[in-house]
Formats: sequence, C-alpha cells, structure tokens
Amino acid sequence: MTKKYIINIAQLGTVFRATYTNGKLKRIEHQRGKVTVRLWKRLTKLIPYSEELIPIRRQELADRITYDEEVKQTPQSLYSQFMGEYFKFYEDYSKGIPPKITGAEGKALKQVIAYLTDISATDAEALEVWRQIFTNWEQLDEFYQQQIQIRQINSNLNTLIIQLKDGKPSQKSEATANSHANDLRQSL
Repeated sequence: MTKKYIINIAQLGTVFRATYTNGKLKRIEHQRGKVTVRLWKRLTKLIPYSEELIPIRRQELADRITYDEEVKQTPQSLYSQFMGEYFKFYEDYSKGIPPKITGAEGKALKQVIAYLTDISATDAEALEVWRQIFTNWEQLDEFYQQQIQIRQINSNLNTLIIQLKDGKPSQKSEATANSHANDLRQSL
C-alpha cells in the first residue's frame, strides 16, 4: 500500500512529498521552497525512513514541521452528481424522506443523463439543466409536480423542459383565453 505525505518546513517555506510503500520510504520529492546545505544534511532526520515513525516526528517537531497525509480525491462520476441533485430535490420535496432507488430508477437516470448530455454542449451544462428542472419545479403543471420518481421524470422529460423553457400559461391567461373562445363561439 502506497501513502504520500506532504512535509512542510514552515521556517523555510520548503515543502517535500514523501512516498511510502508498505511502510518504507521509497521517494522524496522537493515541491517548493529553498533547500539549504544544513537542511540537506538533516533531511534524513526530518523525513523518517519508516512510516511508523511519522507520529513520533510530528510530536517532536510539531512547532516547526507538519506531516500531512496526502488524500487524493477522485472526482464524482456524472451519474453520482445527477443522483446527488435528485436526492437533494427529493428529500426537500418529501421533507427529509430519502428516495427509494431501484434498478428501474437507476436505468431511467442513465437515460436522462444520455438525453441531457446529448442536447447540451458539455456534461456540466447537462448537470445544470438537471438542477434547473428541480429549482423551477413549482413552475410545472400540478400534474407533473406530483411525478417525482426518476422514471416518471424520464418519461416526461421533454414536456418538463418545454414547460420550463416556454413557461406554462397562468390560470388567469387560460381563463381569459377560454372566455375569448366562448365569446367567439357565441358570435358565430
């Protein structure tokens, strides 16, 4: 197992990366800062040959040198990002109850991702469209607002996007349009 430590010598502003494999020092890399002759001579005392000695060095040199384990963060997959947005939306909508995700839901989400990435310029833009659907959920027709399962959203995706893009007509303008239609019928 390989672990990397960032070793920061505060006084000099010098930083090293030490790589340990199976507990033994395998590599030292100079990252930045000045390396003096004195530092070079003391390097073996500052960077231990065995990983198990790092806690001891931390205590001994706590005021002058830090030993921080380097943690690589793997970026979330697009699927995980989309699912994370859905979870936020669902839990907000259901007042804290998490959604039950089945195989059908997972498959539907993959279809949503495929469609949104196809109509968007970038993956980030597709994710933003997904967020905007949830942000503007209350602007949808009441029927669609009740369709909150991923497979239902997937089935209605074109309609949802069109409604949010064009805006649904307000009930007042619908009533006015119906009134005009009735007037027109009566005059004929």
